[in-house]
Amino acid sequence: MQEMKKPPIILTLLKDYGGIFRTSKCRKWLNENSQLMPNYGCNLFSDLDTMYASVGMASQEFRNVNMVVAGKPASDLILEGYEDAIGTFVSCKYTLTNLINRNAADTTVSRLAGCAPSWGRPQQQERSNGGGAPAHNKPNKDRQRPTETNRASDPKRPRTGAALTSEVPSYNRTERGFVYLKDPGMSISQILPANMAADTKPCAKFICKGLECTHPGSTCPHGKHAFNPKFVPKVELAKMADHFHANKHGWFDSNVLSRVKEHFEVAPNLLAVGDRRGPRPLRT
Repeated sequence: MQEMKKPPIILTLLKDYGGIFRTSKCRKWLNENSQLMPNYGCNLFSDLDTMYASVGMASQEFRNVNMVVAGKPASDLILEGYEDAIGTFVSCKYTLTNLINRNAADTTVSRLAGCAPSWGRPQQQERSNGGGAPAHNKPNKDRQRPTETNRASDPKRPRTGAALTSEVPSYNRTERGFVYLKDPGMSISQILPANMAADTKPCAKFICKGLECTHPGSTCPHGKHAFNPKFVPKVELAKMADHFHANKHGWFDSNVLSRVKEHFEVAPNLLAVGDRRGPRPLRT
């Protein structure tokens, strides 16, 4: 069997993603924040599972087999599943890097959080030496023996099984995106300019904060699921900036644009960049 010149895409993504955890900066972040994010192990597994599932679905695309057998060009191959996997990888890597740089805990809760124990501090298990007293600690008569009542009332003591019995908050998908809207209830057809190219036009419900697209990325009828501006051509982003400036109904998230300056920058004379409070003039 001929050896592959390039590794499979799933190994490339996992190697790049896993390389972050081998850095000293990431280890320091985990040591300082692991107690504040008991479900992070499930969040990480969910991200990897999503990438693996997207690649798996793409590998089962039978139409690609027909194209190869028929000798059609590689440009005709259907790569939407791989694009979804790469998009998930870019989004997860950006989120993880952002958390590490800010030294902030991951407060999101994965769909897998209810099926695994938390990362909380493990409870000490008393090992009996045969006489009923702990073998590693001398009994202290002045210390109150922990009971279910005082254990629950002590806020400093982590409760065993709290992650399984407490209500798991749902992830708000409307918070993602890189475009703010003045009125999220406005007509979807008016959010983006009408002269955008149909093959690269992003889905307005996916890129706008306050909205949610319920369609999968591979079959969304509204456009591409662009996780950040890098997935949209520069020409189309410029059309969006002109459209936002002219109609005053939306603007780009300044935090996101500041990280993709090498890909796109809004013209200084346009009022199309800001934060949740509204658009702000660019500094020249």
